[in-house]
Amino acid sequence: MAKLFASEMCGEVAMDAMRIHGGYGYIKGLPIERFYREAPLMIIGEGTMKFKNL
Repeated sequence: MAKLFASEMCGEVAMDAMRIHGGYGYIKGLPIERFYREAPLMIIGEGTMKFKNL
């Protein structure tokens, strides 16, 4: 449950940061762009949703 919560929050925080920074968030080289790009990998890389719910 903790891994599921952490990976979902990572995605939400990255999305909020992109909304706050607007177009500047998409500029390559800024950390926000990398976090936004890698956030879905946190969910996929940590295992399936069934496994996380155990």
